[in-house]
Amino acid sequence: MKKLVILFLMFVSNAYAQGAYVLFDYSAKMYAVRLDHSTPRSIASITKMFTANTILNSGVDLNEKIKINGRSGGRVPPGVYMTRMDLMRAMIISSDNRAAETLANHHPGGFAQFIKDTNEYIDRNLLYDTKIVDSTGLLAGNVSTARDLVEF
Repeated sequence: MKKLVILFLMFVSNAYAQGAYVLFDYSAKMYAVRLDHSTPRSIASITKMFTANTILNSGVDLNEKIKINGRSGGRVPPGVYMTRMDLMRAMIISSDNRAAETLANHHPGGFAQFIKDTNEYIDRNLLYDTKIVDSTGLLAGNVSTARDLVEF
């Protein structure tokens, strides 16, 4: 059976905005279907997948408890201590912005190094139309294309 992955990017800023999508066959290494797959668009919470990738690639101890900080909203209460693994779960399962911001703030070297490391990964992997400016996906400067996300 061929492995197919559908990647939908629905970036709707108004009722008339058009989205982008791809249906990519990884076995055959080809697109089965695609629509506007090379136009950079805001990736919103997909940004959190880049955040998770950067945290995992950093080699930090996922069982280490860190203090929740950040100005973003979320269900994770500020000031308490949680493991990085629990923050990763909150970030991915609940799309918790405060969890994502805390992980970036506690990255080795801090937030600025987190952004640098994330974008270096993007450059190394030739994701030409992808740029990350924060860990949460709240900023419009987090952009990518459906084509880049298939590669990611």
